[in-house]
Amino acid sequence: TDDLIGFVQAVQRPLRPTAPSRFSGDLGIEVSIYWKSIVPASERFGFVMFHGHGGIIRTDVWRNVGGFPAVVAEDLAFSTRARQYGYVGVIADDVVCYEEFPPSYEAFSRRHAKYARGACEHLQHEMWPFLCSRNVRWFEKADRFLATLSMVSAFPVLLFILDYVLLLSGVFGPAFGTGPFHGPTLLLSTNNHTNPTLLALGPASYVYDVRHSPDAPCSRCVSTLEAAASSSWLFGGLCGNPPISS
Repeated sequence: TDDLIGFVQAVQRPLRPTAPSRFSGDLGIEVSIYWKSIVPASERFGFVMFHGHGGIIRTDVWRNVGGFPAVVAEDLAFSTRARQYGYVGVIADDVVCYEEFPPSYEAFSRRHAKYARGACEHLQHEMWPFLCSRNVRWFEKADRFLATLSMVSAFPVLLFILDYVLLLSGVFGPAFGTGPFHGPTLLLSTNNHTNPTLLALGPASYVYDVRHSPDAPCSRCVSTLEAAASSSWLFGGLCGNPPISS
């Protein structure tokens, strides 16, 4: 009911093309991926978090919870405490705010170091009461615990990769996935904006690029695709090169 809504969170979009640097302009797509794919899934099947900006909090909820705790990840701690009181958050899909991606690798690294410190602190002081709360559903607990754990350990990501490549491809066989070589395709991060970043993971597939269609790849993607066709590995990557002219 409306009485249980503790806060409303607007969706976020990256500041493009007015980004302060090429670094933030090129990698700002991470913001869109997070808010278009991860947040809606969490709203339906997991835990909704107040992100500390681009949202509103009910005054009575703020007072009941005690405001933002004096911790590194104050928005996360507030969100889990509010949920323990029985309040829930909702995403306002029709309200859009804009956020800036870090302008340099150094700023990006500092931000993620802060995320990791906040996650460690939350695991140590806030997670156990959240997991023990009867007001929180089990899948919300699982979602929040795994999300926090992934900030300080690569183990959940490793489990996902192993499950994706070994279990799903083993169960569904060559029919699982798309592309000319079949098999699942995993999208990885970019490397200096010129070469695809590659990782060998499993059954052969193709290079997927968010900047141009796989059906119209650049010359580097073509050479990588030919190499993938002669191997038994899956390759994924991002490429900053323009497509080959038709």
